[in-house]
Amino acid sequence: MKQLFNIILASFILNASAAVAAEIQISCNVRTSVSSSEHQTNYILNLEKLSVSDVTTEPTHKGELQISDNFYRLYFSETTARYAHFAKINRYTGKLNGELGSPPYEKFKAGNIDREGLCKKVENKKLF
Repeated sequence: MKQLFNIILASFILNASAAVAAEIQISCNVRTSVSSSEHQTNYILNLEKLSVSDVTTEPTHKGELQISDNFYRLYFSETTARYAHFAKINRYTGKLNGELGSPPYEKFKAGNIDREGLCKKVENKKLF
C-alpha cells in the first residue's frame, strides 16, 4: 500500500513539473516608433497549448503563439481595453520586432505602429 502511494505521489510530482516546463516567461524591453521611451513587457508562453499571455496588463491580454525553428510569433486580438498587436521574437538573439494595430502584420500597413526591443527568458514565477 505504501509503495502504491509513493508511485502515485511521484507521478503527481512529475506531471506538475512537466506542466511548469510547458510554460516559459519572457521579459522584453520594448520601444515604439512614436515614442523614444522604453517599457517592459512580460509574456508567459504556453508551449503545449500554443497560447501567450501578456501579464503586464490588467486584465491579462491573451493571445495565440506560433513557434518556428528560429522565432516565436505572438498574436493578440483587440479587446475593449487593449489594441491588437503582433510580436516576432528571435529565439537565439532575443530581438523583438512587432506592430501595434491591425492585421495584416509584417506588411508595413499604414496606421500601424512599429515596435522593437530585446527579450530574455526569465524564471517563470510571480515575484509577490
